[in-house]
Formats: sequence, structure tokens, C-alpha cells
Amino acid sequence: MSARPRAVAPGGFSLLELLLVLAIVGILAGAVVAGFTDIGQHRRVQTEAERLAMAIEQARTEAAQRNEIWGVALRGNGYAFKRHQRATGRWQDVELRPFGAWQAEQGVAFELGRAFRGRNRTADALASTNPLASGGEGEERRERRRRRGTADSDDDDRADWPAIAILPGGEITPHRIVVSNADAPAWAVQSDGIERVRALPRDEADERDLREQRTRWQ
Repeated sequence: MSARPRAVAPGGFSLLELLLVLAIVGILAGAVVAGFTDIGQHRRVQTEAERLAMAIEQARTEAAQRNEIWGVALRGNGYAFKRHQRATGRWQDVELRPFGAWQAEQGVAFELGRAFRGRNRTADALASTNPLASGGEGEERRERRRRRGTADSDDDDRADWPAIAILPGGEITPHRIVVSNADAPAWAVQSDGIERVRALPRDEADERDLREQRTRWQ
């Protein structure tokens, strides 16, 4: 009894061998697509961090030229530059290009670093230039506003105060803004208040801060 012949594709390969090759090609193609997706996510976070750092540096220059107090307000997946109105003590969105409100692609988030939360550093910065600008107006004046019914509205306005203040002299409140995406390593946008605002991977920023702390302790 003769053996049953195997199905052979034209070219000398069996059907099983062709299916195996196709399966391998599919696996490799999926890996390549996933790799490109990861690279795209990483690049997106880096681009947003570098864009924010550059915009803050430009805002420092603009605030100094105009002799105004500016700020940066974080809004989830975006941010906005604001200008402080000395007469009213309120903050107004800056409409000038390129300082208009910016919204990143969905999935990218901007968040103030943990070490810089909790305290209103913007109010502290304003107090250094004008005690009344930070809300240090005195109980008598606040009582007058309460009677007029404007105290609560002013408190609501403060909820949208910028996380970072930019003073006319070029100083900026020390900060770290974490730019993140669930599918990519986070980046940090930070300054000690005097140096240039930098954008760098958060792990690198953590190592840099640790080295500086060790230097101060020595």
C-alpha cells in the first residue's frame, strides 16, 4: 500500500510550512506595529513637555517686557497663560499668540509635582511684589466685600489661579510639572525659580534633584 502524498504548494513548500511562515510574519508585523505605537506615545509626551518649557520661557520674556505678572494654569490635559490685573486682583487669560490656551491630545496630562502641591505659591509670589495682590487685604476690607456679596465670587476665582507665577523681574515660582501618558514614561518640566525652565525625562529629573540634594548636604 503506497504512502499518501503530502499537499505541496507550487514551489516545493508544503501547506503546513506556508501556514507556519504566515503565522511568523503575522507575529513579527504585530510586534513592529506595537513598537511604532510605543515610540509614538513616547515622542508625544516628550514633544508636549518641550513645548511647555519653551512656552514658559517665552512668557518670562514677555512678562518682563510688559512689566506684568503672568502665570501658568494647569487644566488636566492642557494649560493656559494668565495675566494678573493689578487693579482688580483677578487673573485674565492671555489671548496673545503663542500663549493662548493649549489642549494636548487625549491621554496626555499635565500635573503639578507632588512636592509643590498644597501651598499657594502663586499667592506667595504676588505677596512679594504687592501684599494686596495675594489676598492680604485685611479683615476690614474683606468684611466690606462680604457685605457686598463679592467675597465668595473672589474665592471661586482663586480656584482658577495659576499654579505658577511669572514675575516682571524674570523670577518664577519653583515648580515641577509632570507631563504623562498611561502608555509612556513621564517627563518633567521644572525650574528652581531662577534657572531656565527645562524639559527632561522624570527619572532623569529625579536623579538630578537627588544629586543636588547630596551636594547641599556635603
